[in-house]
Amino acid sequence: MRTRLLADLLAVPGVENCMLIDADGFIISALPQNRDATAAAIPGMFSGDEFEMVTIVSSEYTIIGQLLPKNHILALIIEPSSNMGLVRSKLKDISVRLGEML
Repeated sequence: MRTRLLADLLAVPGVENCMLIDADGFIISALPQNRDATAAAIPGMFSGDEFEMVTIVSSEYTIIGQLLPKNHILALIIEPSSNMGLVRSKLKDISVRLGEML
């Protein structure tokens, strides 16, 4: 089921990678490829309980991290030209569904 939800996110135009990451930065599930170095850095984007979603924009790609229950994180690597509204909307929807499984 988790893989199918990640595949739904990957189907959004511009999404290159989807990762479900634990609180220590280890990948639980990823599509289509593992990005261990990126995954390890993502938990550091969240400090305390201040943010539910964090977005980092660079010239090469954008990383969006959504905090889930038990400090798991759903992270996306997307193309900079992606429709951010569409991506974030789909991310919110799938985050709720994934959160219920944790």
